[in-house]
Amino acid sequence: MAKKTPATEEEKIERAYKKMDDRLRHDVKEIENDLREKFGSVHLRERRIVSPGTWKEDYERVGVRHAAYTTDVPYGPDVIYCHPCTQKKSDLPRGKMEEMYIGAANQRFYAHMQEQGLPYATNSGHLGLVLQGVEFDTYDLHTSYMIFEEILMDYGMTIAKQCVDNGFHKIVIVKSSPCMVEPFIKRLLYARQYAKDLYDWDIEIVYVTKLGIIQNPEKHPELFE
Repeated sequence: MAKKTPATEEEKIERAYKKMDDRLRHDVKEIENDLREKFGSVHLRERRIVSPGTWKEDYERVGVRHAAYTTDVPYGPDVIYCHPCTQKKSDLPRGKMEEMYIGAANQRFYAHMQEQGLPYATNSGHLGLVLQGVEFDTYDLHTSYMIFEEILMDYGMTIAKQCVDNGFHKIVIVKSSPCMVEPFIKRLLYARQYAKDLYDWDIEIVYVTKLGIIQNPEKHPELFE
């Protein structure tokens, strides 16, 4: 029996479109056209890089360090702490991240970082790093739109430039679920790559599962003795 010829990337993309309703297909087609213009071609999202039972080793393999204790967390003027965005947004048409992302985990993150007096941002699936004080228009970008790997690459480019412009050499991303945070870490991996390739800028990525271990050394020096 002859072996079945593997589907081409274009055939896989067409299959993905057949599973969408008309509105989603139209919107994703527009995204695809923009990505093809920027990158020349598109590819469906690559498979996961982490598994639930081996996530620490999986992240280490791609150069993401897990910080388990307060003294493992980097501090200093070149560090930015971030949390992924959330689909739960306020009804405001425009606002700052604290006003727009109203999910419980996001609000806990903002409150803790304000209490510690440390710089923070939101790792947005649509805007890159949303920094403190920045206002933005609301948006509705569901994960159903995120079928192409080049979307993550595009946001990686955005984050790379933001890091260079703001002097960030270390990004600490906070999320309790190692698997749910993966798409956001992949954006950071692309940001690290583009920062080096385009700007000769080094970025370290640190992953934190427990928000409480992030403490300001100036407020709590006893934790660092």
